[in-house]
Amino acid sequence: MSPHDINAILKKKGYTQELIASRLKIDDRSTISHVIHGRGRSSKVESLISELTNKPLNKLWPKWYQKTGRAAA
Repeated sequence: MSPHDINAILKKKGYTQELIASRLKIDDRSTISHVIHGRGRSSKVESLISELTNKPLNKLWPKWYQKTGRAAA
């Protein structure tokens, strides 16, 4: 899924990157952007975005996750 698609789903559901960062007690909101764009990794950010969008990890970040939803080796 593209970063644009992820952001669009989050926005449609009323979530912002700032809100996600606040909920996870992350000081730097850019961390959320880096994860969404695949430039950084954070299991807690990835898991929350998966939960909020109701999309499995392997659909959001197929390059990082196998079909099982587990992290790729």
